[in-house]
This record gives sequence, C-alpha cells and structure tokens, in this order.
Amino acid sequence: PFGDMLVSVTGAGSGIGRETALAFARAGAELVVSDLDEATVKDTAARIAAHGGVAHSYVLDVSDAEAVERFADEVCAAHGVPDVVVNNAGIGVAGAFLDTPAEQFDRVLDVNLGGVVNGCRAFARRLVDRGTGGHIVNVASMAAYAPLSSLNAYCTSKAAVYMFSDCLRAELAAAGVG
Repeated sequence: PFGDMLVSVTGAGSGIGRETALAFARAGAELVVSDLDEATVKDTAARIAAHGGVAHSYVLDVSDAEAVERFADEVCAAHGVPDVVVNNAGIGVAGAFLDTPAEQFDRVLDVNLGGVVNGCRAFARRLVDRGTGGHIVNVASMAAYAPLSSLNAYCTSKAAVYMFSDCLRAELAAAGVG
C-alpha cells in the first residue's frame, strides 16, 4: 500500500524507529532512515535492502535545527519530498527531578521535543508547498498522560509533543497534511 511513497523515519537505528522503518519497507515504501548512530542506521538500511527494499541512511542529530534543515534540503534534492515524515528520535533519562542535572533534563527536551519541532519545521512547509498532502507522525508516549516521578523529563517532553502535534494537525489540515 506504500509502494509509491517515500517515508522518512528519525531514530531509525533501533527500537520503535527501526521497527517503523522495517514495517513501512514491508509495505513497499522507499525509506529515508536517520539516526545519531551511524552504525545502527546503516544496519537498518541494510536490513531493508536485504529484504528487497530501498533505504537511504543519514546520520542526524535531531536536536540541531540547522542540521535538520540541511538534512531536509539533501533528502528533498536527492529523493523528493517525503510523503510521510516520522519524527521518532527520542531519549530518556531516569531519576527524580531534584537529582537530574540540568544538562541531562535539557538534552531530553532538546531531542524529544526540539527534534520533533525541528523535523516539522523542516518538512511541513515542503509538504504544504508540494500541494499533494502527506502525513507527519510525531511519536509521543503514554508517558504524556502518566506522571512518573522517575521519568520527569521524559514525561514532560512527550506531553509537549502530544500538544504540539494536536496544534500542528489543526494548522495543516486545510493543506491536506495529516
């Protein structure tokens, strides 16, 4: 069902991102997979290719807005505007808020929320301007609804992703971007 579609997945080197990329590949999509870890994202692309799929791997730090914009430029120039953009990259840090160093808390927000915002900023305008619709998938978590004292930064970031996504959905609906 995705045989004529290009799908971009961040955080595709492992976990949910890898499984999402593999599922889209099984459904026939061409993949753009990215991750901070070059070895793991290349492995994801190799797994897709080993099963007859097409995947292009990129190293990307989603928390770096300029890097995400360069990534979007390169992807669109080389492969076209993705039909589906999956902003999945995320990290967690365990520990109570009072015991979590500020730089660790901030890094979780920079990756989990900032990475989603950067991905949307880089691709949403391109999807709208293309004029044929598309989808942006921002991966949150049930942690958005479940306050856990040991995952304060993670829960906060995922709740923000959920609300940001709802706001963006309302804004982009008229352009056919879900």
